[in-house]
Amino acid sequence: MPAESDGYPAHRGDARRPLRNLWRLRSYLRPYAVEFCWLFAAALAVTGASLAVPLVVQRVIDGPVARHDPGGLVRLGGLALLLGLVEALLIFLRRWAQSSSSVGMEAAIRADVYAHLQRLPADFHDRWQSGQLLSRITSDLSVIRRFLSFGLLFLVLNLVTYAAVVVLLVRLHPALGLLVAASAVPLFLISRRFGRYYHAASRRMQDQQGDVATLVEETAQGLRTMKAYGRGPELAARFADGARALHDTGVAKSRLLARTSALFDLVPNLTLGVVLVAGAVAAARGALTIGELVAFVSLQLMLIWPVQSLGWIIANGQEAATAADRIQEVLDTEPGDRGRPARGRPWPGRRSGAGWRSRGVLVPATRGTPRAGVARHRPDPWSRARRSPWSGPPAPARAPCSPWCPACTR
Repeated sequence: MPAESDGYPAHRGDARRPLRNLWRLRSYLRPYAVEFCWLFAAALAVTGASLAVPLVVQRVIDGPVARHDPGGLVRLGGLALLLGLVEALLIFLRRWAQSSSSVGMEAAIRADVYAHLQRLPADFHDRWQSGQLLSRITSDLSVIRRFLSFGLLFLVLNLVTYAAVVVLLVRLHPALGLLVAASAVPLFLISRRFGRYYHAASRRMQDQQGDVATLVEETAQGLRTMKAYGRGPELAARFADGARALHDTGVAKSRLLARTSALFDLVPNLTLGVVLVAGAVAAARGALTIGELVAFVSLQLMLIWPVQSLGWIIANGQEAATAADRIQEVLDTEPGDRGRPARGRPWPGRRSGAGWRSRGVLVPATRGTPRAGVARHRPDPWSRARRSPWSGPPAPARAPCSPWCPACTR
């Protein structure tokens, strides 16, 4: 964000499409498309293995335990142990793939932003605060990396887990399964309201972090000047005001996240309490077996962490969206045309189709001569008038009488 006093307006992004700039960064994921495909495949396999464990427990309770079959108990117990080992191995592979791809993607974005900053004119750097640029290529890119490598993955996995668990619950007991599915409605309303308010708070905090970083950098660079003019108390007061505003914004964000997380915890726990009471009644009436009730409760317990993490994932996504807005503000700035000649005109001192241009005067070049292709400079007739105010009006330029005339090529 540029300084407020420079008159350069700060872009706030499209409020109707908060994820637009984040979607524009998808090109940086293409070099790692294979890694991300394997990553999602491993994550889905982990989800399938974890969902299979409660079903195995149901078979154990309704089968070997009810029939007192030790052999069947050992076989099903070994199957559950194998599923746990496979799940642990796939989690390790998933995290290993995440670390390499996400770091490489962050490095590519940072390199492009740095190269773009080098192409921008000097007046851009005069208008923009250095701390704002520094926070964009450090903390903002870290937020985007965390979301694309962890937040986005767990968002997809949690949605898949929720849908798969609801299907299994409906198969075990339709009424209780639909009750669990209906609990998604208040979760959707809570997450929608939270995302709208957290987006604005996240952008405000990121801008304030850049302001504080700018103040610290300017104070460190001008430390001797500050001490010489006795401006220490004034700069200390400015830093205290900026730090206090940043602290207040951070506390407000934490309170908003805490209230939303409490609501996300309340909804699944209330649903679990209702399911336990209704499931016990159904088991007493014979509508559910003990194994089915245990499997139902175990599957529903698997939904608690995805729902609880929904607040963190939405918060991380909103922070990544505002960070992408700030990154695109820099990348969307086109380099100025100052200092460049018009299209079709060569730079001074560069060769054109007819010869060499020096100080705006064209001197022809002759091929086949020993000095062909060598620039032959002719002084600009206006340059004498610029050097001496008493030289009078300049003589009109005339074409050289010969390519090697001493008077013309002097």
